[in-house]
Amino acid sequence: MMVANCFPTDGGGYAVALRAYFDGSVQNGVFSVAGFAFGLDQAKKASREWNKLHNGRVLHMTDLHNRKRDFAGLSPEEGGRLLTESVSIINRFFRFGAAASCDISEIGHHFPIPRTGHVIRDALAGGISSPYAWCCHTVMHHIGSLVLDTGGGPNDVTYIFETGDHGQGAVKEYVRYVEDSNAPGFRNLYAMNGAQFASKDGLEVLLQSGDIFSWEWAKHILRKRDGLHTRPSLDAIFGGLQEAPNKYGMTSRSTKPWRVIASHYEGDSWGRGFAELIEQVKTP
Repeated sequence: MMVANCFPTDGGGYAVALRAYFDGSVQNGVFSVAGFAFGLDQAKKASREWNKLHNGRVLHMTDLHNRKRDFAGLSPEEGGRLLTESVSIINRFFRFGAAASCDISEIGHHFPIPRTGHVIRDALAGGISSPYAWCCHTVMHHIGSLVLDTGGGPNDVTYIFETGDHGQGAVKEYVRYVEDSNAPGFRNLYAMNGAQFASKDGLEVLLQSGDIFSWEWAKHILRKRDGLHTRPSLDAIFGGLQEAPNKYGMTSRSTKPWRVIASHYEGDSWGRGFAELIEQVKTP
């Protein structure tokens, strides 16, 4: 798939590819999903620079960090340079960014959510029936909020999911429901034009940039618990990072207005979020 195929036929709006990362080094560890919104022209420019920098290598942060696969044998200095230049490309061309995370040990046992026969509630329950799906919803909600808050339209964003992600069946069912729903609250929630499920071919910058952000955000949550500072690469993505606890756990925002939002859910706070979500999308 070419990047241009991810946008409406008029070439407007944004495309966002969502990527997931699970910290397997920690039992029942942090699960995160992240993505960046690119406009069509900016996505094309970013893709050209990305392919020139990586020259056919597939940037998975786990591989780069551990010097595995395409990055085997790289020195720490060369690995650091590649990451710095990759983040620089992202920063020059993306418009919005969002990430979401949770602890599998805290919320995993709450899924799937029981069905009750209430149409809207059950559609939402099916759509967020795993930590992966819940984080996808949160990232889409953040992106939708940024688009609408900056004057964008309610149908401006195409969301892209790489085929094969665990838990994708429920997400696919949910986004198709949102696309077909007569309740405008669903589409408005995400500023959704549509959703696509595609292989990585031709979408390198969209997918691999999201991979960097999801990895960096999960590591940030773990580093905070150990009292460690923010990694320069994550701070660069945010353009300066401001953190604040909230009723769900913690949300970080860019010091540049309407640029990046990332949230971490703690305990059963997702349950409150689910109840509020139902209220948001109810028909009048």
